[in-house]
Amino acid sequence: MSQRKIVELQTLGNRDNCQHSPIKKRLKKNRNCKKNSITGKGESRPNCRLATACRVAEDQGLSTRMSESKIISVLRKPMTHVSAEADSLKYKLIYPVCGFILEIALKPIVHREFGTVVWDAALGLCQYFEEQKMDFSQKKVIELGAGTGILSILTVLLGGDVTITDNPQLLQQIQLNVSANIPSSMKSRVKIRALSWGLDQTQFPSDYDYILGGDIVYNYSSLPLILETLQHLCNESTVIYFASTMSISRELITSGYRTLFQYFDSDLVCRYENADVNLYRMTKKKSQAQG
Repeated sequence: MSQRKIVELQTLGNRDNCQHSPIKKRLKKNRNCKKNSITGKGESRPNCRLATACRVAEDQGLSTRMSESKIISVLRKPMTHVSAEADSLKYKLIYPVCGFILEIALKPIVHREFGTVVWDAALGLCQYFEEQKMDFSQKKVIELGAGTGILSILTVLLGGDVTITDNPQLLQQIQLNVSANIPSSMKSRVKIRALSWGLDQTQFPSDYDYILGGDIVYNYSSLPLILETLQHLCNESTVIYFASTMSISRELITSGYRTLFQYFDSDLVCRYENADVNLYRMTKKKSQAQG
């Protein structure tokens, strides 16, 4: 592993040639954009790293196809075994999406998996933005729990003025990925800041056009903190896009969204069956906005 760089090719396709993307075909074939279901019924979620792992490339630039069992054996190794040095990024994920080629490097973080994986929900939002031909020009956006930063990076490239937030220990990784993917002419539209839900959201304004989050509704204890944070960051015109991989914990996530739906008008705008990902669009209820 010390001599190997894992390169994950997530062929999401682009706007001009997306019909040739096998991942695009997989998602589109099983796509179900209903508005009246919270969870729907989907297949069991595959290992989130295995689900999108397609190829292993050697440091010398030579690539070798691997069997599924070999991919599992490589990707299940602890992240701390991948990197020989604490500050090195030993594998890089490649994502063609919306006409851009995003290179997302992952840094092992001891005892934490959050932020060391590109989660299916973030990829689902990227896919949705591509399908909807989203344009964030002159829009103010904030992402909660950005992890690797892939969703925020795409949003910047699509014109947004984006604040990327997560725990302090993940900010260096986000900064490296921003530096690798965002041209210098666009970097004035990027802010990278630590945000602890329910604690320091008041240090941020309440004038965002969009709030994004992928796989952040994942436990009961964080839900009141997310709600408190959203209530501060939102105004009456803010649009929230949240996505969740339901099979992480279907009952918990469903319960979490039901709580959020008490405060926000919501639609299930898209569902990717194979990945078991639901995408929700939410806006603050009028009674909450007036309060």
